Amino acid sequence: MNVVIDTNIIRRDLKFKDKNFEILLDYLSKTNSKIVMPRIVIEEISGIYKRMLIDKKDEYMNSLRKLNSILIGKSFKNEIDISTNNEVNQYLKYMKSNLKISEEDIIEYKTEYLKDIVIRAIERKKPCDNKGQQFRDAILWLTILDYTKSQSDKKIIFISNNPKDFSSGDSNELDPQLKEEAKVFNIEIIYFKTISDFVREHAAKIEFITKEWIGENIDESTIIKMFNHIIEKKDKYILDNIKGSLEYGKSITGYIQSTGYINSCLIDFYVYEMSDGTLLLNLEYEFEKEYEFEYEEELEKEEYGFEYECHFNPKTGGYDIEPEYVPRYRTKYEAKTNCKYPLFRGKFIITIKDKRVVDYEFEEWDWG
Repeated sequence: MNVVIDTNIIRRDLKFKDKNFEILLDYLSKTNSKIVMPRIVIEEISGIYKRMLIDKKDEYMNSLRKLNSILIGKSFKNEIDISTNNEVNQYLKYMKSNLKISEEDIIEYKTEYLKDIVIRAIERKKPCDNKGQQFRDAILWLTILDYTKSQSDKKIIFISNNPKDFSSGDSNELDPQLKEEAKVFNIEIIYFKTISDFVREHAAKIEFITKEWIGENIDESTIIKMFNHIIEKKDKYILDNIKGSLEYGKSITGYIQSTGYINSCLIDFYVYEMSDGTLLLNLEYEFEKEYEFEYEEELEKEEYGFEYECHFNPKTGGYDIEPEYVPRYRTKYEAKTNCKYPLFRGKFIITIKDKRVVDYEFEEWDWG
């Protein structure tokens, strides 16, 4: 069964370093299948890559100007000899080579789609949203429908991290409206949010890999060390979220640090067996991590006395002769220290050969 990958999957990992890409290509090889790519995806990737190049070049130039402004007796060239269009073309060659996509695997979209897309936008029909947008998603969907109708098995796998427009909720289920539309043409479009979800669906049952085997053979200290290495770079992001979670009347001072306490728990695992017998063990851990932070808490306003105050009288242009006896208040603040224990999830892929662990790789993390 052939596979269509959406732009958001490629954008997440432009150099295809994720081992799940290896697994996907291995599956395609085993099943004599291939990745097919709609033209709209290639055009979108080209635009994204071009904008990224321009942004990164501008960042570099700004940093170089700042450096030159403080150097004494030496400065660096301000020009970067990069042809943006040439780099985009080079990237597209790189992408096609890594994903084993030939020119015949590129699916063109048709100008005839326009009428259908306009109707979808007006009627708020999926994948257009309730505002009639997602023009690009409509082109992609119609391209996939057209291609699948032309295939002998009438089936295709579609991977897109865009469940809002292609799924119901946040599941790996094609939206019922889209599923019914596919049925009209007697075709089946099997939807996954991520390549990782696809791999889970095609995981193998390996008898010796159990939770007990993982506990005995996976070095949890290595898992925790890899996780900490990533999370320590996110302290500002975590601080901003802690700020937002404080109750009214409390304000964080800016002091925050990880105390070193962390509790880990394996919550899920599955295995994919590669063609050469290598096992790729996908692990998902939950981590409870402690952050100590200091905040100021506003105490109740306390009255401490009265003072006389003369008020300006705009009619006379001067101050009233008789002052008014008014109260004065002050607000007390008290510095306190507290801890937060956010829960994180981390995904890892462990390479196993001959029942021995040979490599650990961190995949991604999330929290909340």
